[in-house]
Amino acid sequence: MAHLMSEQKRRESINSGFAALRVALPSAISTDSKAIILRKAVAHITHLEGLLREAGIGYAGPSAREEWVEDEDMDMEEAEAERQEEVKQEGTSGKS
Repeated sequence: MAHLMSEQKRRESINSGFAALRVALPSAISTDSKAIILRKAVAHITHLEGLLREAGIGYAGPSAREEWVEDEDMDMEEAEAERQEEVKQEGTSGKS
């Protein structure tokens, strides 16, 4: 029983974090999957780092995130298909 409550608390914490991240990202929408939110967060952070570099504000070199984005093999079509499947599953399970 304690394990179930602990797991539920952990999931709520993760979901709360993703909700906060979704709100903070200019390009995120409410139906984005967690994977898409993470990708958008990486892209946004990389963009902000680029702006800092252009402005000459104490940023040196490419980040590991840029390499991760370049190496990521899931293309946007796969990500969109994943998002559509999640929306479909949420609709059939009665979640909002």
